Amino acid sequence: MKNIKLKSIFGILFFFLLISRILTLTGNYNFPISPVMLQIIYIILISIILIRTSTDNATIKVKKQKSFFTIIILLLLHTILWGTMFVNPSLIDLTSSMFKSQIMFLIVVLITLWATIRLDAIDILIKSSFYAISCILIIQLILNFSELNLSNIANIMSKEERYRANFGFGHYNTLGGACLCNIVLWTLLDKKKLKNIIYYIFLLVSIIMLLCSASRSSLTALALFLVIYALGRIFKNKKSGKRILLNKIIKVGIIIALFLIAININVSAALEESQRTLIFEKAIPVFLNSGRILQGLGYVSNTAYGTNLTPYTTYWLDNGYAYILISTGVLGFLIILGAIILLIKKIGFTSNDYIKSKVFPILIIYLYTCLFETNLFNSGYIANYIYLVIFLYYIYYENDKLIKNKEKER
Repeated sequence: MKNIKLKSIFGILFFFLLISRILTLTGNYNFPISPVMLQIIYIILISIILIRTSTDNATIKVKKQKSFFTIIILLLLHTILWGTMFVNPSLIDLTSSMFKSQIMFLIVVLITLWATIRLDAIDILIKSSFYAISCILIIQLILNFSELNLSNIANIMSKEERYRANFGFGHYNTLGGACLCNIVLWTLLDKKKLKNIIYYIFLLVSIIMLLCSASRSSLTALALFLVIYALGRIFKNKKSGKRILLNKIIKVGIIIALFLIAININVSAALEESQRTLIFEKAIPVFLNSGRILQGLGYVSNTAYGTNLTPYTTYWLDNGYAYILISTGVLGFLIILGAIILLIKKIGFTSNDYIKSKVFPILIIYLYTCLFETNLFNSGYIANYIYLVIFLYYIYYENDKLIKNKEKER
């Protein structure tokens, strides 16, 4: 009974924390208390919950969970080293701002992660996240209802002819990322809860607003997610035989064909239109000629680079991998690459069917969207407050029999 109450409190606290982060990151935060203070209050309250829970619910399995702790250490190490040691002297103030934002983000994620593990509250986290994003989407839809327009949906992939709406989210891709995250969360909800009609209403709103955003990165990511999810369902059937094999091949062929038709997009043209080729034409040469190849130009925000607040003419670095390389150099890139490899290894090559079929597709589309946005482990991306907790939670419990049995029931 005690833990049930604490789970509910945790869910409520995370709901309001996520609401505040969404409002802040979309430029809609208008409350007298600062967003930073809200994060501090959240950290304190969650810490109190952790102190009040017994250690029986979750033991620290250091020897069995080396990858879990290594990923956390790599993310912290990257932020601390490039926020305090490998600082470009000409960008001290901008680096300090980035460091404070990023270290606060990691603390919030880690305290949320540990509460999720200690309370076994992954279902609560997913539900709270789904409700939080859904509430914001519906409020912004009502406040900006005049932007709703699906009449030009056939041209959604055309830069010249498509209609785009952001519904007060600041940027179309920010809205697209929030909608994509909500749709993905819907697939993780408890099956029993999915009978609730309000869940389908929230899902429909997310799909409609995603289409209105015309965010090609989010739309293609959703198509990719559905393909990987469907393929996982097909190959989950372990029965053998020529007929069954032929059936699988036909299904895979149909899915791939539908995917190619769905995206119907010239990748090279899309990259050119969105000016993402500038990263390779301008930013990379600047980086290579800077004399700071190992430590990077400076760990500052993409906005600072894009609005020429730095001495370097890089333009916008709308690619998470290129951003990490250019801002933190080869050394920083290798640290983040190590974290990515461990995530793929532990989630993609696990023996846990639930993780492979549900969590791995999320990881893939997350890494995919990082090709178009600077959202790789970045505090400025809404879904990172959710995805990172989910990834690390399931890595922690990868081989836990209780979790395996629990997920079989879902």
